[in-house]
Amino acid sequence: LAMWETNRGCPFSCTFCDWGSATAAKVYTFDMERLYQELDWFGSHHIKLVFCCDANFGILKRDFDIAEHAITIYHKYGYPEHFSIQSAKNRTERVYDIQKKLYDAGITKEIGIALQSVDPQTLQDIKRQNISTDSYRELQHRFTQDGIPTFSDIVLGLPGETYDSFTKGLVSVIDNGQHD
Repeated sequence: LAMWETNRGCPFSCTFCDWGSATAAKVYTFDMERLYQELDWFGSHHIKLVFCCDANFGILKRDFDIAEHAITIYHKYGYPEHFSIQSAKNRTERVYDIQKKLYDAGITKEIGIALQSVDPQTLQDIKRQNISTDSYRELQHRFTQDGIPTFSDIVLGLPGETYDSFTKGLVSVIDNGQHD
C-alpha cells in the first residue's frame, strides 16, 4: 500500500474535515514529472494499492492525465492492482470520465461518491451546502446505468442531523440507486 498525494489542500471549508478547514482554499500541486516517476516506481516495485490522498481528485484538469498515466503503468507492470481516489466535488463530468476510465481499465474495483448528508440544515451547519447533491445524484445514476459498483460516504452524527433526517437521507440514497 502506498498513500500518495498529487496535490495538497482543498478549496472547501467543511467543518467536519481538516483538509479544507486547515488550508481554506489553496490547492498546491506537485510537479507532473515527479508524479509520473512515483507512479512508475509503484508499478516497478509491485505496489498493489495506491491510495491517492488528494481531497478532490478530478478538481484539476491534469488529474485526467495522471489517471491515464496510472493506467499506462498498470498495463506495463500489472501494478498497482488498485488505484483508489477521493473524487472531486462539483466536477461531475470530469469525475465521471476519470472514474469510468479507471474502472474500465480494471484498476479501480468500485467508486466512492462523497455525500456526507442530504439534509439541507445539516449541510448548512457543516458548511457543505456549496457542494451539489445533484452532482452526487447524477454520478450515482450514471454509474448505476453503467453497472459500475459504488459506495456512498454518509457521516453519522453530523451537527443538525436528526434521526429522522438521517434515515430519510439513507432512503433517498437507496432510492437514487445506491444498492452496492
